[in-house]
Amino acid sequence: MTKIYLVRHCEAEGNLYRRMQGQYNSRLTDLGYRQAEALGQRFASIPLDAVYSSDLYRAMYTASALCLPKKLPLHTDPRLREISMGPWEDMPFGEAWHSEYEEMCRFYCNPPTWNYPGAETYQEISRRGLEALMEIIQRHPNQSVAVCAHGYFISSMLCRLFYDFDNFHAVGKSDNTAVSLLHYENGSFQLVFKNDSSHLSALHMNRTRWLPPDGTLPELYFRPMGRNIDQYIQYRKDAWQVVYGDLRDFDGSGFWMDAQRTIGPDPNALVVGYLGSEPVGCIQLSPHRDDYRGVGYIPFIYLREPFRHKGLGIQFIGHAVSFYRARDRKTLQLSVAHTNEKALGFYHKFGFRQAGKSPGRYGKLILMEKDISIPTLPRKLKIIRK
Repeated sequence: MTKIYLVRHCEAEGNLYRRMQGQYNSRLTDLGYRQAEALGQRFASIPLDAVYSSDLYRAMYTASALCLPKKLPLHTDPRLREISMGPWEDMPFGEAWHSEYEEMCRFYCNPPTWNYPGAETYQEISRRGLEALMEIIQRHPNQSVAVCAHGYFISSMLCRLFYDFDNFHAVGKSDNTAVSLLHYENGSFQLVFKNDSSHLSALHMNRTRWLPPDGTLPELYFRPMGRNIDQYIQYRKDAWQVVYGDLRDFDGSGFWMDAQRTIGPDPNALVVGYLGSEPVGCIQLSPHRDDYRGVGYIPFIYLREPFRHKGLGIQFIGHAVSFYRARDRKTLQLSVAHTNEKALGFYHKFGFRQAGKSPGRYGKLILMEKDISIPTLPRKLKIIRK
C-alpha cells in the first residue's frame, strides 16, 4: 500500500491580499512561515520516503518544512500547480465579484462549472493532477509520500477520485496546510481523512477575516481616482486631522499638485478601493521614485473612518505589491508619523519593518519597509526538477 499525503501550501500573499493566485508566483505571509513550522512539527513523527510539490514558491517552501528535517530532496513537477486563471491571474477577488459576478459565483461556489476563456477548467487540472499522482505512486510503491500543492488542485483530485464533480460540495473546505491522506492499493484509492488542519487550530494559526453584518464578502475592487480633486483633498484632509489633530497648515491644493507630479500618466498609481458601490479609501503610488534602487514607494494610503479596523487595509497593500512587483521592485517603503501608533502597529503586523527615520513637518517620520521579492529557498534544500 502506498500512502499519499496531499498538503495544501501555507498562507500566501493572495490569500491575505484577496487576489487570484492561480499560477502567479507569490511569497508566503509572515503567518505562512509560522504555519510551515507547525506543519513540520506535525510530520516530525510521520515517516516519509519522498516529498513532491509544484514548482511555485509557496508550495516549494511548504514542502521544504517536510524535506529538511528528514534530509529528503524535493521533487518538483509543474503538473502539481494550481489551476491556471488565465486573464484572472492576480486579479482582486473583488474585481471578479463586481465585474463578472456570475462567473465568479461559478468559480467560487461551484468550480466544476467554471469555464472561462483562456483559463484552465477544474476537470483539466484534475486530469493532469491524476497523471502526476499515478507517476509518483509508480515510483514509490508501498512507500509514504507527501505532495504539497494547492487548494483547487487538491479539491479537484478529491472530486475526481471520491466524490464526482456533481457532488463538489462534499469535498469541504481546505485551510492552508490542511492535510488529506490517501491510500493506494491494488489499483484503487481510499480516502483516510481530508482537510485536517488541527496542527494550526491548536496554535491559533488559522486566519480569520472580518465579515460585515450582511455577510457580503469583503473583497475590494479598485478604480482610478482620475481628476476627482475634491475627493482626493477630502481624504488628505481627514488623514491630516487624524494624525495632527487639526487642520493647521493643511495645504490641499499642494497635496493634489504633488500627487499629479508623482503618479505620472499611469491611472493605477492613484486608485480608490470600493466595497460594493461604497468607496473605502485610496492608495497613491509613485512609479518613478527610487526605481533605480528597486524600491516601490507609497506616498499616501487612506481608509475612510467606517472601514477602519475591519481588515480591509491589507488589500490596498496588495494593490501596491502587484503594481510594483510587475515593475521589478524588490521592496515597498512608506513613511509614518512616529505618533501614529495604530498605523505603525498595522504595518508591523503585515511584514513592514523600520528602516530609518526622517524629519517631518510636525516631528519624526518612521520609514517602514517590506520585502516583496520572491525569496530564495533554503540553501540546504536539494531540488530535483521535472
